Amino acid sequence: MNPLYFLEHQFLPSVVYPGPDGQQLSPFLLGNGFGPLSASVLTDFAETGEEDGPSYTERDFAAEGLEIRNEHTGLPQCYVLRMYFPFEEGWNFNTLCPRAYLVHGLQGEDPRYYTVEYDANTMGYMLCSWDGEGDHTNYGPVDLGEDPELALILKREKRRMV
Repeated sequence: MNPLYFLEHQFLPSVVYPGPDGQQLSPFLLGNGFGPLSASVLTDFAETGEEDGPSYTERDFAAEGLEIRNEHTGLPQCYVLRMYFPFEEGWNFNTLCPRAYLVHGLQGEDPRYYTVEYDANTMGYMLCSWDGEGDHTNYGPVDLGEDPELALILKREKRRMV
């Protein structure tokens, strides 16, 4: 298994959703430690001997916190953690992500994890989500770029935030 795939599609969804005991990794802590955590996970993955490939450092990963305000009241409505991964378009990056988004409430509650996945067959990008049980949902094509991605995610989330 590709180590980046493991990080983007298995590890991160498993830590951002509350477990059976209600524990979860705080989205705020994830944002502050995203680079070191990601590099550490991939180093541990490489040590299992499952995959040979490029090694990554914490500088290869970045995260940006965004405050989303209610368009009518101007009050904070939710937060988004936008995560950046090492990425290049190409057949060997099929289903990998240039970015993922974690949308959550003002206290870190009710998370939703979205990925922007490269589809090598169409040479385009798909907006997807992963839930706490590891289930994947594909919402279809999305224009590549932070603004169109976030707009589509917030349109989906608007129904949930009302």
